Amino acid sequence: MEFFELLNELRSKAISSKGYVSGETLRALTDRHNHIVVGTWQSADDWKNWEKDSERRKIQSRIDKIVTMPKKTKIYIHV
Repeated sequence: MEFFELLNELRSKAISSKGYVSGETLRALTDRHNHIVVGTWQSADDWKNWEKDSERRKIQSRIDKIVTMPKKTKIYIHV
């Protein structure tokens, strides 16, 4: 459960960050250990600023210690 508690902590901090629009966590139907977190931001710069946030980095570090695969980050834009 710690994983989800940390994700909730991240999201609660992100909500008050400049440019945050929404977020959701998806779990693979056939693999309950495989998750994707989707965050929507007003701009890539807003996301990049959040990504550098010291509190976010501390929480992410805790998440990184309990997951089995490294985090992958990709930025997508609306077309």
